[in-house]
Amino acid sequence: LTSSELFDLRDEVKKTPTEESCIMFSTLFRSWSHNAVATLSLCLLAQAYQPASQLVRTFGDLDITVNFLTEIDRLVQMIESPIFIHVRLHLLEPHRCPHLVTTLYGILLLLPQTGAFQKLHQRLQCIPSGVPVAPNSSAQPVLGASQLLSIVNFDELQSHFSQVQARHTLATRPSYHRLAA
Repeated sequence: LTSSELFDLRDEVKKTPTEESCIMFSTLFRSWSHNAVATLSLCLLAQAYQPASQLVRTFGDLDITVNFLTEIDRLVQMIESPIFIHVRLHLLEPHRCPHLVTTLYGILLLLPQTGAFQKLHQRLQCIPSGVPVAPNSSAQPVLGASQLLSIVNFDELQSHFSQVQARHTLATRPSYHRLAA
């Protein structure tokens, strides 16, 4: 995701949604559903903060492994990179992006208290104080986010994600039972 060769892909995912970019997003989401953190990264890149928030909430149902936590750690590092500067800047207007704030706090709560935890905690402390984080009916959502939400069927994508993750869980559980025997 951070490779310079993927600049055009990142740009296409970040821009105001078109029918073509929404098809690409849906295709990537389905493909990347095999990796929960990659799927979350895609949602953050596309400014799909509400689906990202829903994904983070499902992480509690997943088998949390050291590898998963390492990937979450890497995601925090990517959030601090120039590629995700738009995400960080959206924190200036939490009333327009309450699901982003929820997503980042969800990530924070998943992390053990490591360097990534400290970085993300410090980043969240940069949210302007006195600004309501709850959605404001008069506040306009982030440009493109409402269009993406209206075009892409996120309920279907979330269902696909859950099914893929359930299959991964079933595939890894028998190996746990063999180890215990």
